[in-house]
Amino acid sequence: MCSLEPEEGPTLVRAVAAEHGFVVDLAQTWAPELEATDGFYLARLRAAPTV
Repeated sequence: MCSLEPEEGPTLVRAVAAEHGFVVDLAQTWAPELEATDGFYLARLRAAPTV
């Protein structure tokens, strides 16, 4: 995702992942003012553990 808005990045990814049986395994945000780059949100998804 190339938006830093929570509802367009982490919140949306967690909701969609849960809806499809996944969990966010790793997440990272790059902020333009800190990284001297465009802003990015990255998430790695894994299948949710089964009980």
